[in-house]
Amino acid sequence: MRIAILDDWLDCALDSCDWNRLGPDVTIDVFHDTIAGTALVERLQPHDIICMMRERTPVDAALMDQLPNLKGIVTSGMRNAALDIDAAKSRGLMVSGTGSPGHATSELAFTLIAMQARQIFASATAMRGGKWQTHLGRDLRGARLGILGLGRLGAQLAGYAKAFGMEIQAWSQNLTKERCDEVGVSVR
Repeated sequence: MRIAILDDWLDCALDSCDWNRLGPDVTIDVFHDTIAGTALVERLQPHDIICMMRERTPVDAALMDQLPNLKGIVTSGMRNAALDIDAAKSRGLMVSGTGSPGHATSELAFTLIAMQARQIFASATAMRGGKWQTHLGRDLRGARLGILGLGRLGAQLAGYAKAFGMEIQAWSQNLTKERCDEVGVSVR
């Protein structure tokens, strides 16, 4: 069996799991660049499995039709906008995704909010230039955070903001007062 790992631009795929468990009859080819067209087809033709690490390389019906050895597609995470799942299913291809704790996006969003409030990036940049304490940050406690949507990620972000004592308002065209009460935010 031959596996192609696509778009590993951080060079982390082989460290992300124990690939040795697949056995000695499995060959893994890791590709760090993103290509398209004929070059992509030629690259992937000998592979049985495609592992999609990112949403950079589209795997659509036209590509699948040119890969006679393809038996399955694995994507990091459970969703991948670059994968035509219906085309894969109609061709009898196995499609699977990896599990994810599901909190990275909301953690990153809150980290960026805190960094901006405290002017951390601007201060670090100034320090590299030999300046010290050039920016005044602001407190998060008592600040108002607006969240568009209050689904899984929005609710997680609201939880982080509440831990810092922020006032949270949420809005979406379908948002109900009941959902806001459930998460503990006010509706806008």
